[in-house]
Amino acid sequence: IGSYAIMEGVFRRNRISEDVRKWVEKRAALYQGYVEKNGLPGIGGFLDFYRFLKVHKIKVAVASGGHKRHIAASLRAIGLPGIPFVGLEDVKRGKPSPDLFLLAAKKLHVKPSECIAFEDSLAGVGAVFRAGMPCIALSTTVSRKALLGKAALIVGDFRPSALKKLMLRLVSGR
Repeated sequence: IGSYAIMEGVFRRNRISEDVRKWVEKRAALYQGYVEKNGLPGIGGFLDFYRFLKVHKIKVAVASGGHKRHIAASLRAIGLPGIPFVGLEDVKRGKPSPDLFLLAAKKLHVKPSECIAFEDSLAGVGAVFRAGMPCIALSTTVSRKALLGKAALIVGDFRPSALKKLMLRLVSGR
C-alpha cells in the first residue's frame, strides 16, 4: 500500500485536512533519526543465519515494501550495509504484487524458482506465492494461525536448526 496511501486513509477517516506528503516526510525523518540513533532490534538468530548463508555461498537480497532510504538505514543499523536490496521506489506495484521479489531475483541473477523468500506479512506471503517462490513465513508480525497453509514453513525467528538443515538440503539438491 505504501506510506502515502496509509496516511491518506488515516486522514480521510479522521477528517484531517493536512498535507499528506508533508506528514509522510515528517514520519520518515523521525524513523530515520530513530534508527540512526538507537539502531534496530534484530530478529532472533538472524545474524548467525546470515553468516551461515554467506559461508555456504547462498545469495541474499532484501525485497522490502519500505522506502529505500529506510531499508538502507535499517541494514546499516544491524551492521549489514552491503546486502543488495529493492524497495518501493524500484517497482510500480508494491506487495501483494510480486514485483519486488521478481526484481530481487533479477538483481541476484537467479530464476524466481531458485529463490526462497522469508516474509512476515500476509501481503508479502501472497507476493512471494505470485512470484513463484517458496516462502518461509516469520510469525513476528502476523500470528502463526493466520499464516497456516500459506507458506512452506512457519518460524518464529531464525534460530531453528531445521532452518539451516532445510537450506542445506535445498542447496545440495537433496
